[in-house]
Amino acid sequence: MKKKLAVLILNSLFLLLAAGIVQAQAPTTLGNVDILTFLNNLSNWLFYIILLVAVIYFLLAAYEFITSRGEEDKVKSARNFLLYAVIGVAVAFLARGFIGLVQRLIT
Repeated sequence: MKKKLAVLILNSLFLLLAAGIVQAQAPTTLGNVDILTFLNNLSNWLFYIILLVAVIYFLLAAYEFITSRGEEDKVKSARNFLLYAVIGVAVAFLARGFIGLVQRLIT
């Protein structure tokens, strides 16, 4: 069971990183880099990394719920994993929205 969970986590990691690599646009020259473009690319990478960690926490929560067999400690641990994942996703979306707001105020 642990081997299947590890394979599932690694596959999720690969898919999210592949999506982030495809969408990222690296500047071709360092002399013509716009600071807003750089910050936008950096925020995109951080957003995908946070979402990846949240997916891993969701998977860990599911695994803990399945293997808890009603034990209070494991159920509490699974709820904590789920709570941390939800908070991480919320913070990621709020940060992305804040960056968009700052960009609109600047330009």
